[in-house]
Amino acid sequence: MSEPIEPTTSWYFAAGQERVGPLGDTEFRTRIEAGEVRPEMLVWRKGMGAWAPASSVPELQLSLAAGHPARVTAPPRAPGQIGRPAGGGDATGGLIPYKNGPALAGYYTSVVSLIPVVGLVLGPVAFGLGLAGWRKAQANPVVSGKAHSVVAMVLGGLTTLSHVALVVVMLVSR
Repeated sequence: MSEPIEPTTSWYFAAGQERVGPLGDTEFRTRIEAGEVRPEMLVWRKGMGAWAPASSVPELQLSLAAGHPARVTAPPRAPGQIGRPAGGGDATGGLIPYKNGPALAGYYTSVVSLIPVVGLVLGPVAFGLGLAGWRKAQANPVVSGKAHSVVAMVLGGLTTLSHVALVVVMLVSR
């Protein structure tokens, strides 16, 4: 698989500003296979004139080529996202509060309540759903949906008031 390294060789490698070593041949090869020593990293052993990239050291080239690919890790979380999965935890990026049914239903109900006459019935329903969604989001911070709740309450309230006012004006003008 790879060319043998002299059994008595002591290796060093640079990890950032830190020098790691001396490492025996087996330990050094294990670090290469684990991806801790990468081709661009500087290495040194007795007999080398100076530190050099691992990829330029002939006896390491086959080991580096056979080494495992770099491990893929999740990006670090932003400070405000402690306890939440990165990216909101769903395909929507956290924009749609799928865990807060009342807020979501209230939002869409409030949009539909903009239709004339329909708003007389759906406006109060949207307001109530928005209030329920707000309470759910307050009780459990992991459940998002405050913005949808606010839209449901404001839009539901406004359409209710405007429809009631319209009915009153129609009755008074008779």
